[in-house]
Amino acid sequence: MRASLPLLTRALLRSQLSTPALLASLSNPHATLPQLLASLPSSGVGAKIRQRRWAAKGLDVPAGQALSGPIPREERAQAGEAGCYWLVTRTQLKQGGKHGKAWGRLVWRGKQVTPSDREEQIRGGLKYVWERA
Repeated sequence: MRASLPLLTRALLRSQLSTPALLASLSNPHATLPQLLASLPSSGVGAKIRQRRWAAKGLDVPAGQALSGPIPREERAQAGEAGCYWLVTRTQLKQGGKHGKAWGRLVWRGKQVTPSDREEQIRGGLKYVWERA
């Protein structure tokens, strides 16, 4: 079996297994919104979360910048936090985090879309893969 894996793939797997944070994310790569919130303190209230596909689409750009493509990971790390995320204000989790609902305020490309005095339900919780922003 080992001979069938290319040398580069084996080296990549070994390098990823040496980092605990990456290992934790690899053990459950498909986190639904309720699963992610259940793993956070206070059931995720106050956390910044986003759909993983937003970063893949290159939406982590400031509001004034054109969407010409994804920004390299190094530039995103220098810029700071993600530009598109939900700020969770309330959760209602069921069955130990397998199901549930969440409410929050949407920040899109650095600008808050949801008014500060209200919250809206976060849609697509079971449909998409979610991560911390």
